[in-house]
Amino acid sequence: MRIMLKSKIHPARFDTYAIKGETGSGEICLHGAAARMACPNDLVIIMTYCHLGEGETYGHQPKIVHVDGGNRIVEKSNETIFV
Repeated sequence: MRIMLKSKIHPARFDTYAIKGETGSGEICLHGAAARMACPNDLVIIMTYCHLGEGETYGHQPKIVHVDGGNRIVEKSNETIFV
């Protein structure tokens, strides 16, 4: 799985990786080179994507998760955002 972050404040968009943090903490930390791409309290869009084989694409539903200011989930949906 790949992870891409897009800062809503700065024009930066970058690929990175995830390390599991403490469950329920709501903390999102950037380390290494990625840490230079956003600042504390920046709003970011986190996108994950993967490559699927032919047999895996049927019925695949993208998921969109909206969070509040503490990164707590407030809404989940399976919206189709592309045609």
